[in-house]
Amino acid sequence: MIDDVVVGSVGPMRVKDWHADVEISVKRDVVVPANAVASVGQTSLLGSMHLELNPPLGQPGIGRLQPGATIPLNRSSTYPSTEQTLSSLSIVVNGGGLGQIGEIVHNFSAALSGRESAVRDLINRLDTFVGTLDQQRDNIVASIQALNRLSTTFAGQRDALTRALRKVPPALDVLIKERPDSRPHWINFASSATPPPD
Repeated sequence: MIDDVVVGSVGPMRVKDWHADVEISVKRDVVVPANAVASVGQTSLLGSMHLELNPPLGQPGIGRLQPGATIPLNRSSTYPSTEQTLSSLSIVVNGGGLGQIGEIVHNFSAALSGRESAVRDLINRLDTFVGTLDQQRDNIVASIQALNRLSTTFAGQRDALTRALRKVPPALDVLIKERPDSRPHWINFASSATPPPD
């Protein structure tokens, strides 16, 4: 369906990577927008299931979806089924939802009682923190991208780094063995590098 008008039919359906993969065919003269969103729903309470192909909510249709094209999973959704809607309504009507909401509000109010100024201060600090993060967003993204480039460089030099790290323990052993002999030299160096007092 496009704009609540039947324009084609559903063909073979398969499970692919734990998701439904559905082939559809539409009439030749029908234009399916390239930015179409696929939604599965029911025409009425007792109606049959259908597949809607419409532009994203609040956006105009752009271009034309070519034959054989795929609408990705992130552009598909499912309307709640009749069973899901009635089940949710049953929970609310039978007190499973409203009573719990009232209890949550009461307990939350009791927990905050007498602490309003502390909570207000916390909210103000969180607001400042989030605002600072928002202002630094470009710097944060640039830092993450730089870390990504650095990790890519490290990954490209993995063998050289492994060889270098394998040579560090023997080099440390040599330095530890030479420490007693080199200590007087370091002391002399430190005293000669220190400027005389005025």
